[in-house]
Amino acid sequence: MAKKYASKKPVKDTGRTDKKEGNAYDKIYRQIAEVNFLPMAEEKMGVKFISWIPLQEKIPTSNEREVDFLYKITTEDGIETLLHIEFQTEDDPKMIFRMIEYHGFLIKKHRKPVRHFVVYFGAKKPVMRTQLLPEEIFSGFDLINIGEMDPNSFLDAGSPQSILLAVLADYPKEQTEDVLRLSFRRLKELSVNNNEFSEYAGMLTTLARLRKSEDLTIKIKEEMPYRVEVEKDPYFIQGIEKGKKEGIEKGEYKKNYEFVVNLLMEQTFSDTKIAALANVDISFVERVKVDLLNKHK
Repeated sequence: MAKKYASKKPVKDTGRTDKKEGNAYDKIYRQIAEVNFLPMAEEKMGVKFISWIPLQEKIPTSNEREVDFLYKITTEDGIETLLHIEFQTEDDPKMIFRMIEYHGFLIKKHRKPVRHFVVYFGAKKPVMRTQLLPEEIFSGFDLINIGEMDPNSFLDAGSPQSILLAVLADYPKEQTEDVLRLSFRRLKELSVNNNEFSEYAGMLTTLARLRKSEDLTIKIKEEMPYRVEVEKDPYFIQGIEKGKKEGIEKGEYKKNYEFVVNLLMEQTFSDTKIAALANVDISFVERVKVDLLNKHK
């Protein structure tokens, strides 16, 4: 009598396996690879392999995916090539993009041509893409070299963000100071307030390091008359009132406030260091910073 089985709802076969089962398959694939897949690759490539060395690579992705099968092979004409094989039990429509990721990593690390194969074990006929579309093929990039551009194209621009690039443009070394001074002048003209100018001045100082002109930039910046007019600052006036309520003398508060403002504008010291230099509490520095941020908004 035939054995009867309990009725079950049909389960869709996705070809997916859990991690434990997948590892078991991978172990088998690797054990039979040299006997089966190397000859298949030789036939597809139309060359004879005279030697091969197994390699192990982990692709640094979010999941740190390990390639299934990687060999450094030498063909009969003496060419060294990487042979990369992935094993698939499911028809993955995104497989082509995974292979792009593998290709970029492998060729960057090994600097050798790579041939990729996917060995498919699924029951259904695969329809996954095996080739990139013409618009998906990476064939190089266009290079924009700021160091070959005319600094005047940046200095004549109407935005501070463009002016910042003038220091990195093409000009004789002896004109460095002129370019920097004009850059500061244009930044001052286009900044809506002293705080914004101070921010761009800090950016310019940072970019100047790329041309080894940081010291000269700092010297010019320190000569610029961009200090905040503290007595006319409404946030300073508001701070004076806060100081009165806290029992701080107006003259002392004004002095400390102005000193902290100028240190903050330099963008050189931490809040803790500024508090120590000004001999005030860190909360005082934080309050002044909030005032300046509110004004900037």
